Parts: sequence; C-alpha cells; structure tokens
Amino acid sequence: MIAANTYLIFYYVKFPDSINDIILIFWIQSVLIGVFNFLDMLTLKKFSADSNHKIGDEPVITKNSKNNGCTALFFAVHYGIFHLAYFFFLVTLIDIKKIDWIFIELSFFVILGTCVLNFVQNKIRNRREDVNIGAMFFVPYARIIPMHLIILAPKFLNISAPVLFLVLKTFADVIMYVVSQNIVFKPRVADISVNN
Repeated sequence: MIAANTYLIFYYVKFPDSINDIILIFWIQSVLIGVFNFLDMLTLKKFSADSNHKIGDEPVITKNSKNNGCTALFFAVHYGIFHLAYFFFLVTLIDIKKIDWIFIELSFFVILGTCVLNFVQNKIRNRREDVNIGAMFFVPYARIIPMHLIILAPKFLNISAPVLFLVLKTFADVIMYVVSQNIVFKPRVADISVNN
C-alpha cells in the first residue's frame, strides 16, 4: 500500500497531468469502499456491544440488538451525501480532457475486485470474530480528509493541491488499514479462552 502510494507520488512528479486520473480514481475507490462497507455492516452476523456509537447517551448497538441495518443505512446516506458533494467539486478540480479513460476503467475493475475480495474475507473472519460496528462505521471517513483539504487548503494555505492530496491520501490509506486490521475485528472471549 505504501509502495503503491509512493509510486503515485513519483508518477505525478514525472507526469503532472496524471493528477486528474489519481483524484478521480481516489473518488471512485472511496465510493466503492463506502458501498462495500454498507453491505458489510448490513450482513454482519456478530458484532460487539462495546461500541462508542451512540445517539444521546444510549448506545445504538447493544449485545442483543439487530440494529446493524439502521446503522448501515445511516452510513450509506451520510457517506453518500459527502461523495455526491465531492463529485460536483471534482468537476471544477480536474481537467476531463486530460483523463486517461482506459486507465480509469482498468483501475475501476481492479478496485472492484479488491473490494469484493476484502468483503469475502471480512465475512469469513466475522464467523469467528466479533466486529466493532462503531469502528467499522467511521473507518471510511479517513478518506474524507484528503478530499476536504484538496478543496480548501490550496486557497487558504497557498499549498500545492496535488502534493498535499497525495501525502494525505497515503496517510488516510495507512490509517484505514491499521484501524480495520486492529480495531474493527475482535476475537470473541470464548475463542480467546479456548486458545489459551
């Protein structure tokens, strides 16, 4: 992941027009991550009750509840609105004439395949480990930060938008990976006691 992001930075330095492709692919990847996160939450078999996901003082998810459908729907609407708004900003940020549509199409199918593979792995893992649905809900939002700052930072901080975007994209990808591997899934107490 870090190697791929480093490659994108060097590729941008060599071919500055490639930033149009990179930003569009990032948006497509974010949308696909959101779609599969929604499906993942919707189809959870077991999830932990120790989530900080609350409305007021009441936890949305309790040990015996089946509220993952409501949580998934709320995520889909909220995350979807962000990306719909970003789509309109993208029209002003990228030069459509400089987009390599064959590369975009190929990237779409690679990302889609990766998302399907991750989804299947998550379903297999969920058979033996509970999911912290609160963490699962918030993990994709790490990708919101690069989008926000590529729109706002260049105007307010006089920073190169592409360089800032590529650095933040790398940082967001690493955060998403670390959190999803170490916080979202938790071994069940029964499994821990059996293994020890």
